[in-house]
Amino acid sequence: MLPNWRSFPLALALSLALAAPAPAQDTTAPAAASEDQLRIDDPIIVIGENGYPPLWRASRDGNEMYIFGLIDEVPKNTQWRTDQIEPIIQRADIILPGAATFTSNIGLFNLLRLASNLGEFQDLADKIQKNDNNQDLKTVVDPLEYGRFIAIMGLTKAKPKDVEKLRPAFAAATVGTALREAILEKTVSPSRALEELYAKHKKKVQSTTVVIPKKEFMAATREIRKDPPAPAARELHLACFREALKEMETNASSWGARPQAWANGDVERLRNIRHAGSRIQSCWDVVRVTVEDTPFNKYLEEARQKHEDTLFWAAAKHKTGFVAMGVDRILEKDGILDQFRDRGYQVEFVTPPEKSS
Repeated sequence: MLPNWRSFPLALALSLALAAPAPAQDTTAPAAASEDQLRIDDPIIVIGENGYPPLWRASRDGNEMYIFGLIDEVPKNTQWRTDQIEPIIQRADIILPGAATFTSNIGLFNLLRLASNLGEFQDLADKIQKNDNNQDLKTVVDPLEYGRFIAIMGLTKAKPKDVEKLRPAFAAATVGTALREAILEKTVSPSRALEELYAKHKKKVQSTTVVIPKKEFMAATREIRKDPPAPAARELHLACFREALKEMETNASSWGARPQAWANGDVERLRNIRHAGSRIQSCWDVVRVTVEDTPFNKYLEEARQKHEDTLFWAAAKHKTGFVAMGVDRILEKDGILDQFRDRGYQVEFVTPPEKSS
C-alpha cells in the first residue's frame, strides 16, 4: 500500500535511515552442512501442538492488558488457533497498535520540493548500499566465499543483477531473505488474521502517532543532504557477510523452528532461537548503527517511547485492553513484560484453554 501524501515525505526520508534490508530470522544451530549439502526441502507446514501463540496478561487494580506476541511471517499453511484471543478482542474496550506511526504536515509546496530531489535522495541511498566505485561484489569478497555465496543464491529467486553491486552485508541480507522465502515457500503475516478479527468485532485500533513539525522535518532533510550518513566500514561489512554466509549454510534447514515455536507458544524455545542467532544479529547491528545515524533517528526513539507510554496509560485507564506486538520486543531484557512488573502489575503467561482445566 502506498503512503498518503502527508506521510510520503517522511517515508522517503526515513528510508535513508532504514536503508538496510532485514536479516534472516534468528535460528537454532544444527550440525554444520557444507555448501554442496545445502538444499531446499519440501515446503514447511507448521502445526502447533497447542495451536496457541504466546499471550500474556498484565493485571492491576481490576484492569487487565493482554499482550499477544507476533512474528513477522509464518508459512502459508501454518495452523494456529484464534479462539483464545477472539473473546478478549471482543470484550476489549481498547485495542492498541504494535508500534507508533509517523506523520508530518509539511504542505503541498514542500512536498513538491522534496519530490524534485528524489534523484538526490536515491543517490544517497545508493551510496550507502552499493560498493565504492561501482565495484562488483566478486571483487570485494574472498573468491571462495563468493563461490559459496553464488551457490546459495542459485537456490533462490534472487537475481544476480540485484545483488552484484551491493556492499557485502546488504548482498548477504538480500540473498538470506530470498533463501528464507524459498525454504518456507509462500508466507503470510499473522497480523492479517488479527485485522480480520478486529473487523469482525468492529474494533478500531487506537492511533499512536508521532508528528514531526514541518520546520524540524525540513531542517532534518536539509541536514541529510548536507551531511549524508556514511557507509559502514568495509571490514564490518565483510565480517557480517561471513557470519551471514555461515548462517545460511548451517542453519537454513532449521528456519522453520521459529514459526513452529511461535505456533506452539513455546516461549523458552523462542528465547533460545533468538539467542542462537546473536552473532549474526550483533554484526548486523554494527552495520546498521552507521546507517541509522541521521537526524531522523531521534524520532524513531520518540515513537518507541510514545508507544510504551500509550500502552501503560491504556492499561491504567481501561478495564480490558489488547495489544499485539513483536515477540522479540516483548522478550527482550527490560522489555514490555519487565516494565509492567516494575509498575506493580501481576504478569502471567496465559495458559491455553485445553491445559487450563
